[in-house]
Amino acid sequence: MKHAPFFSSLLIATATIAFAGSLLADDQGFPNYAAEKANTFSLGIEGFRDHYRETPSNVDVTDDTNYGSITGSWMHSAPMINQDRFMFGIDGRASYGTDNYHSPSGTESGTPEYEFEGRILTGVQFGSFLEETPFHGSLFPYLGLGLRYYRYDGKGRITSIGDLSYDRRITQSYVPIGVTYTYITDGGISIAPNFEFDPIIRGYVDSRLSNDRLQDVENTQNHDGYGLRSEVMVGWNAANINWQAGPFVRFWSFQNSDVVPTNFLPPGKGLEEPSNNRIQYGLALKALW
Repeated sequence: MKHAPFFSSLLIATATIAFAGSLLADDQGFPNYAAEKANTFSLGIEGFRDHYRETPSNVDVTDDTNYGSITGSWMHSAPMINQDRFMFGIDGRASYGTDNYHSPSGTESGTPEYEFEGRILTGVQFGSFLEETPFHGSLFPYLGLGLRYYRYDGKGRITSIGDLSYDRRITQSYVPIGVTYTYITDGGISIAPNFEFDPIIRGYVDSRLSNDRLQDVENTQNHDGYGLRSEVMVGWNAANINWQAGPFVRFWSFQNSDVVPTNFLPPGKGLEEPSNNRIQYGLALKALW
């Protein structure tokens, strides 16, 4: 695929930076993690592959996209009893890519796709990075509220068999429920695996079929989907900044939405957002201060 070389180069560059940074890690002290500061900010980049597949057995619809992202976060930390700390923060991501689409309606490539995500998180961090604890590091269970927005700009594009494409907008709210464990090595390098479960609250799918001279359709997804995500971040200190890098994976699964009647189908028939899965995997690099 024509965008694969750029995607591969981004991942290789991220991995190279992470390895070089680990060689520069400051072994005279621990990295400046959010748990040891009142406020911590981060900026980062991601490169990842997105594979979308509709799951009804009688269809063959896939969409593969290479994305680049900018990420950011703010985390507030307040001391509690012992070494435990109350944590509250926000994080966000803006991603852009171009796709390779395949379905019975034909194939098409190069359509712009956007994905935005914003989250509010809160929890309690147990343990400290600065003293010996039962966790040999820290354990941070958390929950929150997340919003995901997906945009597909297909208007004006034509598939390989002459079908018109159209714009799509998907907005989904969910509840992040996760835990991060952070272990600090004797040399000041951190290793932080994370796992998260994201049950959906509600989703809205806006299919702008008027781009294709038909009726626009708005479907609703009600408590019928979930997400899973995991990452393993390696952290080190360099130039008074805490750097973190590592691989991640995100997975979404949604069941059929409600059925909406249209003026171009027979009475009693309608359109729905079909059940589908989406998996994203890639590498992330970020700086914290």
